[in-house]
Amino acid sequence: MLIEVWIPAIGNVEMLQECITRLIENSALHQHGKLDVYVIDNGSESPIEFARLRNEKNVGMVEALAQAKANSSADILVYQHSDFRVHEKGWDVKIRDYFIADPKLGLVGAMGAQQADTNGGRSNCYCAFDGSVHGHPCPKGITPVVLLDGCFLCFRRAAMFSAGIPELPFPVHHFHDKHWSMQMVNSGWRVGVTDLNCAHLSGQTSCQPECQKSFEPEGGEQAIYNAAERQYIDRWKSMFPVTVDHDWNYRTAAGPIFCSTAP
Repeated sequence: MLIEVWIPAIGNVEMLQECITRLIENSALHQHGKLDVYVIDNGSESPIEFARLRNEKNVGMVEALAQAKANSSADILVYQHSDFRVHEKGWDVKIRDYFIADPKLGLVGAMGAQQADTNGGRSNCYCAFDGSVHGHPCPKGITPVVLLDGCFLCFRRAAMFSAGIPELPFPVHHFHDKHWSMQMVNSGWRVGVTDLNCAHLSGQTSCQPECQKSFEPEGGEQAIYNAAERQYIDRWKSMFPVTVDHDWNYRTAAGPIFCSTAP
């Protein structure tokens, strides 16, 4: 299985380069041509010279994922923030082997929750970084969840097509990660969180001045957040709450979701 990592970025090139360095130096597949890393310049004031794709403005996380999907031929598409650091040697083999072992697995991340709440929130969280802060540390291996955080997302590319990910239009930021997770679950794919050795420098992407400036045409970050929250809740409120147990049994307010329907 081939893996491609796609990183949308706005400025802050030094942080982005460190992110890429960690991915490659800890990869077991890159030297064998089985892993590539690409950058989407999402409207940086000073163009990122080594970016694979460039947008003249911030088109948002959802449209940037659509661009990555359209330009990728890999079996596994990793979509992550530029402030996420992978410290585990052989991380890519670990992720690949999860997908090989479980043909029903559609999406893997580093932080997730076993319940999607009725108010748009999440409960019973597991996190590979700062587990005691964000909920529970991740057990060894992979843990079933309903929702994943967008800092690090590993998609089975075939599952993206099956689940219709990404759906457009969607606001440029916030709630897209929950929305994609729900699309996977609703389509019968499993979603899991792994005990990856990693770090997330939270607040180093969307909170940066250049990124905040890009939100101004949409009314600012709070207006974007509110719009994304409304769209997410309106789309899935008939299913909330959605839960999963440790045996991959997903349930909605209306009853069980049978994951065996996934190819």
